[in-house]
Amino acid sequence: MDISIQISTREIELYFDNFQFSESTVAFSVYKENTDHLTISAGSILVFDQVIINVGGGYNKVSGAFTAPVHGIYSFTLNFMTLGDSQTGLGIDVNDERLCTAYEASRSGMASCTAITELQKDDVVNVKVVYSAKLHAVGSYWQKQNALVGFLYKAL
Repeated sequence: MDISIQISTREIELYFDNFQFSESTVAFSVYKENTDHLTISAGSILVFDQVIINVGGGYNKVSGAFTAPVHGIYSFTLNFMTLGDSQTGLGIDVNDERLCTAYEASRSGMASCTAITELQKDDVVNVKVVYSAKLHAVGSYWQKQNALVGFLYKAL
């Protein structure tokens, strides 16, 4: 039996607007808008400018940094889509130390990395460009492919 469910972003927003989170709930989902043939230099911080959810207020869409609001075990997942004949590498860093790296070297493709780590309150997480990045995502379906998701698994 095949079951198909379609939920709009607005329905998700309404659900979370009415949901009661505990003080230690931390979760965010962000993506980079308008990445059609976007090139970013190595060493740069990738700023995800579109916020789907930011419970706990840890993600800053201006600086691209997530600052841990509480001490705990966190999970982060980075996804990106590339275009062109270039190597693209993005890494998740905690306080300027690499946590994981996602790498894509084909003509066009996708890559991701997931990491689970302990963060102290006020530790800073961001995505840095390891190799000059050529990101690509056009249209409503592909638009949210260049994304970062993070959440607090357990407060300590």
